[in-house]
Amino acid sequence: MKTIYALTISFFLIVNLIPGKSFSQAQPDSIQYSIWDVDSLQWIQSSRVINSYNSGCQRQNSLVQTWDAVQLNWKNLNKTSFTYNSSGKITQQVNQSWNGTAYVNSSRLNTTYNSNGLADYSITKNWIDSISSWVNSIKTSMSYDGNNFLTESMTEKWNATASEWRNLSRRTYTNNASGIPDQILHQSWNAGSSVWVNTALITNSYNVQGLLTETVSKSWDNNNQIWINSLKEELTYDGAGRLILSLIKIWDSHTSSWKNNVLNDFVLNQDGSISESISKIWDNNLQVWENNSSSDYHYACSLPLAVTEIKGSDQSMNLYPVPADNLLTVEFSHSMMVQKITITDVSGRMILEQQLEAAGKALLDISALQSGIYFLQISDDQHRVSQQRFIKK
Repeated sequence: MKTIYALTISFFLIVNLIPGKSFSQAQPDSIQYSIWDVDSLQWIQSSRVINSYNSGCQRQNSLVQTWDAVQLNWKNLNKTSFTYNSSGKITQQVNQSWNGTAYVNSSRLNTTYNSNGLADYSITKNWIDSISSWVNSIKTSMSYDGNNFLTESMTEKWNATASEWRNLSRRTYTNNASGIPDQILHQSWNAGSSVWVNTALITNSYNVQGLLTETVSKSWDNNNQIWINSLKEELTYDGAGRLILSLIKIWDSHTSSWKNNVLNDFVLNQDGSISESISKIWDNNLQVWENNSSSDYHYACSLPLAVTEIKGSDQSMNLYPVPADNLLTVEFSHSMMVQKITITDVSGRMILEQQLEAAGKALLDISALQSGIYFLQISDDQHRVSQQRFIKK
């Protein structure tokens, strides 16, 4: 049985780079992955992720299992447990692997936040059985400018012999006036010469709504001291600004042109959440797209995340409490001068529209709303729009 595999990076880009609202914030209780079998011409299930949530729809555990095609059952692979602070931000992730009879510690990630609620630094530790203890591994520190825009993330690796953190890599962000990263420079540390060395450069392009439309990645040619095209992703949205298509191309140095590589097609539910994603790879000989892998999403938790990303890296809009009763507090980036807040129901009918001039926070009286699911949209003086779902008790 032959199976086709391809490198897919679009979900990394979606989570980390796309500003604004690309997908609904509905939380999947399970995601099932399948691969395409070219012999039988059918999808073969390969793995799945099962999530569990608390009453506030915060993910508590994430279980990964693989399909055993011989015994025809699911086999445990690993599990991740999450801990949150009072603001609903993840402070700890504990990863455990299945040893055949039980889950055993593998790695742990702890994140600390500054007074503005932005990630300050995170430390990854590995579990060492011989000493039954967590040992430092990787540390990432974040730096921000006066507008709370991310400007640099520095990664260091723990040197056990010297008992100290040592430079490993860093990313430098060049943001536009809205705090959206136009470029991200990746560098690695050369310990021998004690200098930072270029490795990759990511350049982003956005449409007038502020949605990411293209990302170009270049690699550094140290011999010729120039940037060389490597990878490009083109993103397509529907009329509501939701991502529906991702096209990944690779650079062909022989023809000096971009060549098709991976196509990701996203099927959305009515509320904008992902129902299915299908990944295809380009057959250059036949000049056609061929199925590669698919992901099916199933939902149980009806509440949104407490925080959703809006314009730019590490910028957020907070809605609380979740769910809300009579009053709903809306917090947004201090760089945004919000002029209008609109609330619609699931059918798209406008329920409330409020004109205001506010920066940082607004308090809404929603006591007149009936219990149910609503969408809150904010518009600022630069015609930028962000949206998040909330629940009315």
